[in-house]
Amino acid sequence: MRSDNQHRRRARLRAIVLAAAVLAGCSQPTDPGRVLAMAVASRNSAPYKILDLGTLGYPGPFGDAPRSTALAVNQRGQVVGWAQLPAGTHAFLWQDGSMRDLGALPRAFPEYAAATDINDQGQVVGRSVTAAGSDHAFLWEDGVMQDLGTLSGGYSSAQRINERGQILGYSDGSSVLWDNGAITALGIAAQAMNDRGQVVGDLNTGSTIHAAIWEAGVVTDLGTLDGGDSSWARDISNSGWVVGGSRTATGEVHAVRWGQGELTDLGTLPGDSRALGLHVNPRGQVAGQSSGTSGRHAFQWHDGVMQQIGGLTVSSMNAPGVVTVVLAFGGAAAWWCGALTELPPMGDRHVEAVDISNAGWIVGLGVPLGAAGGNHAALWLPGGEAARVAHGR
Repeated sequence: MRSDNQHRRRARLRAIVLAAAVLAGCSQPTDPGRVLAMAVASRNSAPYKILDLGTLGYPGPFGDAPRSTALAVNQRGQVVGWAQLPAGTHAFLWQDGSMRDLGALPRAFPEYAAATDINDQGQVVGRSVTAAGSDHAFLWEDGVMQDLGTLSGGYSSAQRINERGQILGYSDGSSVLWDNGAITALGIAAQAMNDRGQVVGDLNTGSTIHAAIWEAGVVTDLGTLDGGDSSWARDISNSGWVVGGSRTATGEVHAVRWGQGELTDLGTLPGDSRALGLHVNPRGQVAGQSSGTSGRHAFQWHDGVMQQIGGLTVSSMNAPGVVTVVLAFGGAAAWWCGALTELPPMGDRHVEAVDISNAGWIVGLGVPLGAAGGNHAALWLPGGEAARVAHGR
């Protein structure tokens, strides 16, 4: 295991790298044809290496090949998700080259738990099946998995935990927030939460849906573009930017960004009629999906320009603006400053990128050769980090 001093040195190095990336920025081409040409040209390069994070045991709960999937990574390089073993499916925490079994809430075979998020303090949240057969949200901390309970005795699931330890999830048909042991119904269909405890989602007005923000018990309707009747919020940054979409007066859906007292129409890619902002970083850069008769297209919006970045849609974006992209035919890529780099597979081409840290660590799943079709949790690392990280150095 790495010492506290090593952890601090590594955290300082990542902060320096992140600060340099943010300050340096990049010269981003605005011509869509040039963006796509750069994207195609860059696909032969492979700055990322893939690590197979494995599973918790063999065989799986039903005698088959065990599976695993990574769902989140924090800024310390800790990875969480779910993995199979003979007893069922357990939540896991991967760190320094080793996968740790976080267990599951007690129940008869097969057990089930999946970790969905982790903050930088190492607090892990997710859902697990109880002895009564219901899904319950859990918080894992300091070696103990705690059942977070439900609103009214039914089911619950935790999706996100911020740096304050506030937990966003669902229970008995409502979006909820757990804070200091108390569970609160939010009154909106929540989609995202930032480290300030602000939650965004969709508000049912009775006649339509409007994007809304919840903060300290108060729900604020974010409104729509002029003439539009509906809007949707999908993400919020720590600096308060909110992104999503709004219907226009002509019936199209445009990607939009709320912030600094303004609602900005980001539009669509040329020829498309629908676009939605899915991720936003502290600088206000937006990544999302635009679609029309020619299909779906991933985009990034920055400084007033929407660029097509290759692929079908986006799955995550970090603070420096690196975007993970879903490709056709089961592939994934990372996009940065006009260059699209396909992420290498484990063996089979199929990969999925789910989350990315500010240091550029990407997690998801791949299918190794000889795994009988079973997916394994995957970690993609920039440059030459793979060998060192795999051995916990």
